[in-house]
Amino acid sequence: MTPSASTLPPPQDHVAQVAGLAHIHGPAHQTLRPRLVVLGTSMDDAVSAAGGRIFDLSMAGWEVTVVAGDLGNPRPARILGAHALDLDSVLTRRHRGPQPHAVAISATLTATEHRLRRRVQAYLDHGSIEVSIWGRPYAGGRTESTTHRLSHAARAFKRQALRVVRGEDEVVAATEDFHTGIATRRTPHSRDLSRTGWPAG
Repeated sequence: MTPSASTLPPPQDHVAQVAGLAHIHGPAHQTLRPRLVVLGTSMDDAVSAAGGRIFDLSMAGWEVTVVAGDLGNPRPARILGAHALDLDSVLTRRHRGPQPHAVAISATLTATEHRLRRRVQAYLDHGSIEVSIWGRPYAGGRTESTTHRLSHAARAFKRQALRVVRGEDEVVAATEDFHTGIATRRTPHSRDLSRTGWPAG
């Protein structure tokens, strides 16, 4: 079953925030919806690596925000049902707010952005927030290979989002691969999302 807010762990004050990511869910968005933050080096990076997961979790009731180092056009994120923010603007924020319940991040960002690397390591150490990393395996914590199988709708909407990013049609794979930190509770993968009304592709 896709987890509802009542089955997810509440924000933990003792766990460090991912840089300034807490501000992306301001007072107007402090609801009981579970929250996913996706951080990529660019919009292309985030959509190509995690676009299917973004869409499927958004359709399952999650509040999803894409944070991109090179934001460019935010429309691809909106196509997938997500908000979009520029990474630099997020990292300069300092006020606290509700934590995400899950984070998906590019391995390149964990290697090049020390502020994010520290927060990702804190999440992996505490195990209260699921961290999924795409790209090369992350050496700083226990992770396991996980696969998200895209719904039919996710493949269609990801294709449309990539068309906006790249200006041409792309072949969309049926799965997306991550290195996922072992957490107390997990975000839903394809076996859970198949019960939300979005058939797996």
